[in-house]
Amino acid sequence: DGTLRELSRLGLATGHFCSLAVSGERRLLLGASYDAGVVASFRLADHGAVREKASQLELPRFPKGRKELARAHDVEFNNDGSLAFVPDIANDRIYTLAIDPDGTLIQKSFISSDSFQGPRHLVLNAGASRLYVLNQMGSSIVGFDHDGRGGLSEFQTIPTIPSDYDGPQNHSAEILLHPSAKHIYASNRIHDSLTVFQVDPRGRLTLTQRVSSGGARPWSFVLTGDGEFLICSNRKSDNLVVFKIGQGSGELTPIGDAVRVPGPISLALRETEDREG
Repeated sequence: DGTLRELSRLGLATGHFCSLAVSGERRLLLGASYDAGVVASFRLADHGAVREKASQLELPRFPKGRKELARAHDVEFNNDGSLAFVPDIANDRIYTLAIDPDGTLIQKSFISSDSFQGPRHLVLNAGASRLYVLNQMGSSIVGFDHDGRGGLSEFQTIPTIPSDYDGPQNHSAEILLHPSAKHIYASNRIHDSLTVFQVDPRGRLTLTQRVSSGGARPWSFVLTGDGEFLICSNRKSDNLVVFKIGQGSGELTPIGDAVRVPGPISLALRETEDREG
């Protein structure tokens, strides 16, 4: 019936996590802590409960004003759970972590780029052959080819907002790949829009559409598993907006009335075979 039931609870000494990732194959949960600049791994039981912490890795810290810090803002597995990628939004780096069978995290490599302006979130395609990084302050997406061993080669940077935008500083927030792998979506806070890109067979992006998010400060959004709908959370306007996704074009069309929710940020979907049930 959708009721939540607590399975386990584990105390943390790493500050709060702003991003989580699960590998079913490895039975591992990864968490990225923005405040602490830490990535931690946790072993999972068969039924999904968190058993114990397996490993913790601190990202290198660099001087920022009067402090030395790192800011892990996301964490994503590759396709087989042997690697993880972590953007450091404060130091304009993407870290590649190797993951041992027991869940131990090892810093394998990192990449920095002149194209990075606050790398916030990232997404990989199904085969993990390409990786796309969303710049929060730069309002852009940076594309990389991935060699399957953690090596990244940059091939493209494309803006998420119009080049002639002259309003207050925009902060891009979320990036997701459509289940068909033919479209990428990004949200823009301040500009308050969703941007749609087409993905060609080589992984290169071209702009398809920019559309209003239907509110203010679109923090996050989710795609339904069948790729037919996008649901956007507008934090400042306290609403959720549903968009129909054009099959083939990937373009977004708002449908129905916005749903009022106080300060929505992150979203997750639990899908059933009968969506009406």
